[in-house]
Amino acid sequence: MVGNQTYAVSGEDGSFSLPYKLIASLNSTTIFAGMEGYYSAALKRGVNDLGKAASIEMAPFAVTSSITGSLTAQGGGAISGGDLFLRFPTVLDNVEQKERGIRIGFDLNAAYKWEVFDNNDKALYSVVEKGKYFLAKNDSDKILEAVSDSGVYEMKVTVTHSQEGSADFVESTLGSVTISDTSLKYSLFPNFTFPSILKAKSTVNGGYIFKSLPDEIIPYLRIQAQAEGFKPSSLASLPSPQQGTVTKDIALEAKGGISEYSEGFEGSVSGWEVLSDSSLVKWQKVTTPETIKVSADFLGAGSYPDEVFKDVDGTLSNIKVLETVPSATGTFKIAKGDVTFTDKDSKNKVIGATLFDDEGDGKYDFIESNAQDKGYYVWTQSLTPDLESGDTVTVSYPDPTANEIALLPAAEGDSCYWFGNIGNGTYNDPDGDNSVMDASLTSPVIDLTQYSNVALEFDSWFEVLYTGMPNPQLKVEIAIRDDGKEDGDVIEIQSIEGDFKFRQGYFTEIHQANPLIKNYYDILIPPPSIPETYTNYSSSGFNSIPKWKKDIFNLDPFAGHKIKMRFSIQYLNSPQNIYRGWAIDNIRFLDKKNSLEFAILEPNSDFEPPTLSSVTAVESEVEIGNPVNIVVTGDDNIWGIESATVYFKNILGDNAGSATLSYDSASDSFKGSRVFSEGEHGTYLIWKVTLEDYAGNTKDYLSDSDYPSVHFKVVDPETDEIPLPLFKVE
Repeated sequence: MVGNQTYAVSGEDGSFSLPYKLIASLNSTTIFAGMEGYYSAALKRGVNDLGKAASIEMAPFAVTSSITGSLTAQGGGAISGGDLFLRFPTVLDNVEQKERGIRIGFDLNAAYKWEVFDNNDKALYSVVEKGKYFLAKNDSDKILEAVSDSGVYEMKVTVTHSQEGSADFVESTLGSVTISDTSLKYSLFPNFTFPSILKAKSTVNGGYIFKSLPDEIIPYLRIQAQAEGFKPSSLASLPSPQQGTVTKDIALEAKGGISEYSEGFEGSVSGWEVLSDSSLVKWQKVTTPETIKVSADFLGAGSYPDEVFKDVDGTLSNIKVLETVPSATGTFKIAKGDVTFTDKDSKNKVIGATLFDDEGDGKYDFIESNAQDKGYYVWTQSLTPDLESGDTVTVSYPDPTANEIALLPAAEGDSCYWFGNIGNGTYNDPDGDNSVMDASLTSPVIDLTQYSNVALEFDSWFEVLYTGMPNPQLKVEIAIRDDGKEDGDVIEIQSIEGDFKFRQGYFTEIHQANPLIKNYYDILIPPPSIPETYTNYSSSGFNSIPKWKKDIFNLDPFAGHKIKMRFSIQYLNSPQNIYRGWAIDNIRFLDKKNSLEFAILEPNSDFEPPTLSSVTAVESEVEIGNPVNIVVTGDDNIWGIESATVYFKNILGDNAGSATLSYDSASDSFKGSRVFSEGEHGTYLIWKVTLEDYAGNTKDYLSDSDYPSVHFKVVDPETDEIPLPLFKVE
C-alpha cells in the first residue's frame, strides 16, 4: 500500500487479509501485489470499499526463456565462481522521495510520463519528456498551481523504453501526492516486477543460467561477466530465444598489472591546481597541520565542541515570574533570574537565566542560561533541584588556560591538503564582504585507460558553519579528459550501471560532503531535535569534533577513460566562519570492484540548451535614472531554465552592459531591469540573450537572426527634445 505501508503474504489459495484505515483527507489507497514470474498489479480502494473483499489479478509471464552459457578464459579453461550481471532497462524499482521532489531510475533513452489525477480520474498535471527521471521543485510548483484544494491526489508514472527493431517495453506504477496549503509530498510505490540487475555465479565447469525471463524483455537486456584476475567483458546484447533458450558464451581476457594512481601529498606534489575567490582562504598543502592553531580571537564563546570547560558555583537571585499557564499538574510558571559567579578574570559576573516551575509551587525544576550570554551555560547537579533564590547552581564556560584548538594531524604521514586561512586556522576571511565565494582543488589528468574497474578512496574531515541556509557546499566532482576530444564533446558510456552521457571537461558531482545544502529538489534541513544554538557541523555531525573518515566510491563507468577530479567548496563569506574548513588526504584510484552503487548524484539526460520564445522591453522610452524593464520567456525540455541574461548596445554599436533576470513563477518568465545613468542617454538595442538550464546547457540568441530586434530610448530631460526658442520675425 502507498503511504503508511502495510504488508501481507497470500495463502496457498491466493487469499490475503490486509487491514488499513482511511482518514478523512485520504479518499483512497492503493494495494500492490507482486510475485516472481508474474507482472505486478495494483488495485485502488476508496472509502466505499472499506470492508469489502478485494480481488487482484496478476498476469503471468506469457512466453519465457532461460539465458544460459559458459564462462571461460580466452585460450581455454572454465572460470568457476565468476559473476554474471544481467542489466534490465527497468527504472521503477528505484524510487527516491524528497520533500517537494522525487526521482526514479535513470534511462537517458526512455520517455518518462508523469501524471497527477483528482478523485474523478481527471488529469490535473501531465508531462512527457525523454530522460526526465525526476520531478523537481519547479514541477512541484506547477502541480501546486494546477491543484486548487488540499488533499491526496493519485499519481501515475509510465516509462516507455524503445529501441530499433524491438517492440516497446513499458513499465508503470502508482502513487500519491499529498498537498496541504503550499506544501507537497510524494509517495510512489516501486514496481518490483523486474530488478535493475540480476546476478548469477558460474559453476565449476563455467556454466551459468538465468531462469524464466519473458521474451518481450530479452531484446532490452545486456550482459556482462567479471572474474578475479580477468578484465570484465564488454556489455553485450543477447541473441534471440531459440525454443525457450538464449545461449551466450563469454570468454574473458586475463588482466595485466597496472600502475594505480595514488597521492598522499608527501614530498613534492605537482599538477594540482588551486583556484579561490579569496587570497587568504584557499586550498593549500600543509605539513604538520596540527601546529596550525585557531586564532585566540575566536575562542572563549563555547563555539567549538573540543573546547575545555570550567565549572564554577553561581548564586541564584532576583527571580521574577514572566508567565503563568494552567496545566494538568496545577500551574506552570516561567520566570527569569540572575546568576552571580566568579568569571575567568576572577571578577564577579552576573548573567541572566530562565527558570521553569512544572508544579507551580514556587520551586523551579529546570534552569537554562539566556542566549545573549553566549559561552556561559547554567545547569544543576541535581535532577530535582527545586530552585529558589539563594540556591547554588553550576556555571560552565570555556577555560582560557586550557583551550588551544588546532587542525587535525594528517591522516597518514605529515602532509595533506587543507581549505582555510593559515593565518587564523579557520576559513574566516577578515576582509570578507558577505558575498558567495568559490574555491577548488583540481587534480592533474588521471589515467584510467588500463583499469577494469575503478574504486575511488580518500580520507577527509570538515568543520563548517551551520546557520540554516545557505550552508557551505562541499562537492567532489569528476570530469572526463580523454585524448582526441574537445571540451564540450558528448561522450557516451555504456556500463552495467547504466548508459550515461558526459561532456568532455565538464565536472559531474559524485558526492556532497555536507548534507545540509539546498539542492535542485528542495532544501535539506537538519532534524528538528537539533538545537538552534549548535552552529558547527562537521564530518562527525552536529556540534561534534571533526574526525578523519574514509570516503569510498564506485566509479566503474569511468574505467577506460582519462579524468580529472575536483574538490570544490561554495560558501558565504561571513564573519561567523570561525570553523576549521575541509581537509583531504590519501587519494587512491584502485583497479578493483566494490559493492557500492555508481555514485553520480545527478545523471544528466539533458544535452539540449533552452529555447528562446520572446524578448520584450516593457518601456519604449525611459528617462535617465529610471529602470527599463525587460521580460524574457523560453522553454527547456527537461531540467528547466536556470538563468537568463540580456546584453545591450548603443546606437554606435558599443557594448552597454548587461542585466541578469530573475524567474517570476506567476508569469513563467524571467524579469529584470537596467538603470541608465547621466550621460548614457540614447537609443539602445538588446543584441543578445543568453539562456542556461539547470543541466549546464547554454545558448546565446542574437538579435534579428534569432528574435526580432528590440529597441528602447533613454532620454535626458535636461538635454533631449528641448523645443527651440521662438523668435519674432519683423
